[in-house]
This record gives sequence, C-alpha cells and structure tokens, in this order.
Amino acid sequence: MRMPAVVAVVVLPDAVIIMTCNTGPDHLLHFRAEFLNRLDETVVFRALDAENLRQSTGLLVGGTRDRLRGKDITLDVTDEAVDWLATTGYVPEFGARPLRPAPNDLPRTGPPTFPRPGRR
Repeated sequence: MRMPAVVAVVVLPDAVIIMTCNTGPDHLLHFRAEFLNRLDETVVFRALDAENLRQSTGLLVGGTRDRLRGKDITLDVTDEAVDWLATTGYVPEFGARPLRPAPNDLPRTGPPTFPRPGRR
C-alpha cells in the first residue's frame, strides 16, 4: 500500500532564513542556479584565525565556569589550557563547531596538566 504524498505550504512573508554552508565561496558554483536565484543575499565569512579561536574558546570556558560557580565549584583554566583546547577543537572544514565537544574527547584519566605560573 502506498502512502499518499503530503505537501506542506509555508508562507513566510516577513521571515529571515539563515542557511549556513561550509563549502566556501569557491563552491557556490556547485549549487543549481534555480536555488541561488531564490536567495536575496549571500554573505561569505572569512576563516577563523588563531585569535578568533582563542576568543571562542574563552567564551565557552567562561560559560562552563559560570555554570559551575552556580554549583559552588571553582574552575581555574590557564592560558595554555585555553590555547590547547582551541588547537584541539579546531577543524578548518567545520570552523569553531568542534570546540564545544573537544573536552569530551579527553582521555578518561583527565585533561593534560599545565604548570601553574611561578611553579615547576
């Protein structure tokens, strides 16, 4: 028995729809002209640099620190650890998306240890 086709029509007169794609500006030609002609505007972002990654990682660590503070847990993260997370969690094809799950990929024995400033 075949299921009947269901068609849904959505009217979005005042909507802004944001679509993201990691193909890069050179690959826009691979989309069909019929699709590209329906877009009002295309914005191409430049790749993240080391400072952008560091800032994104700092924001994620700060959010984690705030959530832990609400549970009376203090989180101290050195600059070296932030740099390590930024480097470990960066995949050029996906931008900063892999930063969030990067700590989950740490070995179960715990994260790498970094010397504290002034200590050896």
